[in-house]
Amino acid sequence: MREMTPLMLCLGLAMPAAAGELAYVEASTELHKGTPASYAYNAVDGKDTTTWCSSKGPSRERLVFGFEKSQRITEIGFIVGPVSGGKIDKKNARPKVVRLLDGQTQRNLELRDSDQMQAVKLDPPIKSSRLIVEVVEVRDGKKPDAPVCIAEVLLKDRRTELTGSSIGSKLRGLNTPSRRLLHTWIDNPDAPERTLTFSLDGSFKYSYEPLLEGKPRRITGKWSATGKYVRFTVHGKNSQMRYRLTKVDEGDGEFTVVNLSGDGPEESMISAFRVAPVQY
Repeated sequence: MREMTPLMLCLGLAMPAAAGELAYVEASTELHKGTPASYAYNAVDGKDTTTWCSSKGPSRERLVFGFEKSQRITEIGFIVGPVSGGKIDKKNARPKVVRLLDGQTQRNLELRDSDQMQAVKLDPPIKSSRLIVEVVEVRDGKKPDAPVCIAEVLLKDRRTELTGSSIGSKLRGLNTPSRRLLHTWIDNPDAPERTLTFSLDGSFKYSYEPLLEGKPRRITGKWSATGKYVRFTVHGKNSQMRYRLTKVDEGDGEFTVVNLSGDGPEESMISAFRVAPVQY
C-alpha cells in the first residue's frame, strides 16, 4: 500500500464526478454505546457542539464512512474537539495525528489543537466506497483514560459537501430501530456470499454471490424498519422480514449480528449477518 505522509497535500486536478450519498458512519467504540450523546453521527451533523467520543482508555479508534458507491473525496476537514464558550473543551483527548485509509493509500495528517475547522485538499483525491479515519496520536485529556472526541469531520467532493447539516436532517428522520441497521452487513467475514447495506437515504442494496451452487443476485430498493420488522420496496412491490439484533463475543471482541427471516424480496436474504469488519 502506497503511503503519503504528513500534511504535504495540495490541490490537484480531478475529473468531474457526481457526488454520492453517505450511506452510514461507524465508530470503533462509543462512550455511551449507541446513544446520541456520543455516537458517530455527531461527527457529521455540521455542529461543533456535538461530538463523537470513544470509550474510555481509547486505543486505535476509528471512524468509518460508507458510501453507496465509489465516491470521490477532494477535501477533508476536522474540528478536533467540542467548542464551548468560544474555546475548545480540553476535558477529553483530541486527535493530534489521524490516518486516512481508502484501500489504496494511507495518508497521515497532523492536526492543531484548535476550535477551528482544519481543511486539507487531497491530491490525488480519494476514490472509494469506504473511508477510514484512524486516530494515530492524541493530545491527552484531563484524565489518563479520557475518551478521544471529534466534533466534526467534513468531507467534500469539490464544492459539494458530503457531510454536514443534511446528514443530521436525514438521521432525525429515522426512528431508533432504523438507525441501528445503518451498516454494511455480511454473512461471513472470511468468505462472504451475502452483502446487505442499509443507507441513510432509505435505500438498500443486497448482493448474493454464491461460492458454489446458486445464481448471483443483486437487488436495490427502499427500506424502513420498526422494532421487529424491516419493510422492503423493490420495483413497487412491498415485502417485510422479521429481524433480531444480538451481540456476540467470540473471544476477539464483541460484534452485532442481525438475523433475517420471513418472506422478503429474495429468498437468499434469510440468513444471519454481522457488521462488516473494519479492514485496510
